[in-house]
Amino acid sequence: MDRMWPIHSGKTFGWPSRILVCLTGLACPVPYIIGVIRWPQKRRAKRLKTPVLDQRSHGATNRITARND
Repeated sequence: MDRMWPIHSGKTFGWPSRILVCLTGLACPVPYIIGVIRWPQKRRAKRLKTPVLDQRSHGATNRITARND
């Protein structure tokens, strides 16, 4: 186990290695945090979405439909 410690602590290749180890450790929770931030934003946007006129019906009967963006 002691043979692997310099690799895990970032001492093997000096400061560049330590920075890489730090960034790798911080990269793990980033998608989770972004998801927690974006989830309420998407729910709010979906709730506030208003119906729009359907432009594909050629004038005779315009239906009101929700956008699928």
